[in-house]
Amino acid sequence: MNPVSVDIKDLLVADGLGEFAGTASAQWAIFISEEPDKPNMTITIYDTPGEAADKVMDGGADHFMHSGFQLRVRAKRYLTAHAHIEECRKALDRRGKFKIDKTHYDNINMDPEPLPIGKDSQGRHTFTINGIGYRQERP
Repeated sequence: MNPVSVDIKDLLVADGLGEFAGTASAQWAIFISEEPDKPNMTITIYDTPGEAADKVMDGGADHFMHSGFQLRVRAKRYLTAHAHIEECRKALDRRGKFKIDKTHYDNINMDPEPLPIGKDSQGRHTFTINGIGYRQERP
């Protein structure tokens, strides 16, 4: 099973909200675990601790992971960064059941609002928001 950050990246790319590792023509570049200095408009996804998992008995114990992640969106303009993290939140929150490779998702829950964390050394605005992916690997 992939880290949840990889699956979230795939969803954001599929929804047209960014391109992985960016290109010169990408409006929003998506990165995992490391946020480079360039470009200015980035989405960086980090794996974070999730929640305690549930176990369901059905002829044995099935383990459902509650995998945590954080989105970090950066842009030169405050309103641009805020609008894009809101688009990402809306695309992911309460998405319902879906499958990526062998990973079955029951849902994704996002925090209700992003958190502004200020400007970086180059004056770019950054927002973060956390989420939980409820998932299980199946054949």
